[in-house]
Amino acid sequence: MYHFLVLLQYFGIFALIVEIFYVSRQQSSKLQMALVLLLYSSLINIVGYTMEIQAGKQQVAIQATKFSYYGKPFVVFFMYMFIMEYCNLVVPKLRRNILFGICILICGLVSTNEYHHLYYSSVSYTGEGMFPHLILSHGVLYNLYNVFIAYYFIVILWAAIRKLRQTKSPIIRKQLLMILGMVLLSMLSLVLFLLHLTNGYDTTAPAYLAAAFIFERLMRKYRLFDTLTLAQEEAVNHMANGLIVIGTAGEVIYSNEEADRILNCLEQEEGKRELEDLKKLAEKQEYLFLDKCAAEDGEKHHTTEKCVYELALHDISKGENNYGQTLTMAEITDRYYYTERLQRDLRSKTREVVRIQRDIIGSFAAMIEARDGITGLHIKNTGNLVRVLVNVMAVDKRYRDIITLEYADMVAAAARLHDIGKIAIPDRILQKEGKLTDEEFAIMKTHPQEGAKILKHTLKDLENDAYCEIAYDMAMYHHEKYNGAGYPEGIKGEEIPLSARIMAVADVYDALRSKRHYKEGFSKEKAVAIMEESKGSHFDPYIDELFLKHIDEMEAVIDTGYHKEESSAKETNKEL
Repeated sequence: MYHFLVLLQYFGIFALIVEIFYVSRQQSSKLQMALVLLLYSSLINIVGYTMEIQAGKQQVAIQATKFSYYGKPFVVFFMYMFIMEYCNLVVPKLRRNILFGICILICGLVSTNEYHHLYYSSVSYTGEGMFPHLILSHGVLYNLYNVFIAYYFIVILWAAIRKLRQTKSPIIRKQLLMILGMVLLSMLSLVLFLLHLTNGYDTTAPAYLAAAFIFERLMRKYRLFDTLTLAQEEAVNHMANGLIVIGTAGEVIYSNEEADRILNCLEQEEGKRELEDLKKLAEKQEYLFLDKCAAEDGEKHHTTEKCVYELALHDISKGENNYGQTLTMAEITDRYYYTERLQRDLRSKTREVVRIQRDIIGSFAAMIEARDGITGLHIKNTGNLVRVLVNVMAVDKRYRDIITLEYADMVAAAARLHDIGKIAIPDRILQKEGKLTDEEFAIMKTHPQEGAKILKHTLKDLENDAYCEIAYDMAMYHHEKYNGAGYPEGIKGEEIPLSARIMAVADVYDALRSKRHYKEGFSKEKAVAIMEESKGSHFDPYIDELFLKHIDEMEAVIDTGYHKEESSAKETNKEL
């Protein structure tokens, strides 16, 4: 009997090597990879156990057992991964890592068993019985291995039975029955070994070997990998989109049914079917329009409108090697014309929606300004001043390539929001008559950041990115000074966004000319003198120069109903 078991072990080793070679040559997939690793684990396990039952000394048998455990825990792990992949069940990454870590732990426990008694509490050797073997008493953590095995068998049984109940395919049912038989055989062998009914022979070794052969039978008889390949080919050939596979020399290697139909339509319409023309359309992200677009039943499903196809060109690469390209052609006729009609309707309404949105936000800003003792005229005036200023700048040679009509509209609209951050400033500071203390002024200086934060979160779902950026910049940086002495970041020169430099000029001029609860307004002459004096220090000199050059136009667009002739310069610290 002993010689028969040894011969069985060697036969199993040889068969596993052949099977590994065969499976490795199959089409690469997760299923194939799991089976290859399962076979390698089984090979290591059976080689180690063969060495153990032939060992003539205890130390050799112990080393053989350690070697077998480099594969033994992984056999059931990769069996589990194979079944889960076969049943289309996803194993979460965390769970997969934990289970793999347990395999590593078991290997480590067995490899270092002479230093502890956690896995085997005692190890002895006997030459009696059917063959020489180790007598192992199990330690505390051996139960971990049993729980580990039990978990796998339960989950594998559940997955296989679940798949069996769901499928209607006779072939898959036969495959699943073989899998269930394999699991039950492995479970029975483990139980017999644990109950010491095998006279010391580890029946899990031939059971795992049998499981590997069952998997091999699945491939050969039921053509498991061939089924997957055929299914993929069938799916590609009948997919809704056209697909052309192009070789490295530019030749067509494969085209599915839909691609052939499109190429035939193109040939009938234009008398040619140049692949390079289609590739150029894909590279330029342009659509393909066809008059003739036959449906599957041979009838035209678009009579007045051309059929529209969206083309996409992708490289076929693995690592650094390129194997060609794929060209896909997806019909988007309905979506294209629906989108075109929808865009026409939307364009007629978008401007109105944007106007309403900006008016609402502007009204909100006006209410915040009212807390500062202002009736909303500051928002109106600064918006008007900014609009005149950007229009002037738009025709100046220095700015004509920067300031477009769209940019001018966005800057003028966003000007109303520059002080929206004052919502975060307490009334005792906003409405204080007289000079602010250092502590109060420090709080007042936070309103640019607060405003920028509000606008960043409020406008992102309402406005386009350009408007959001302009509004953010004007709120955040309108108190920065050209010489770097401003706040909140102390940036200088053209580091300050253009929209914020424009806002600073309009904001300060209206602040100088305006009456507030803490001051009277300056005269035009005094305000102009201050603006002139601040050129190049507080303001961008070019923008300030253009502003003052057109001061009469500026005065024409601001409400002077609340302007007075003079005021003390001491009280302007709040706005300057």
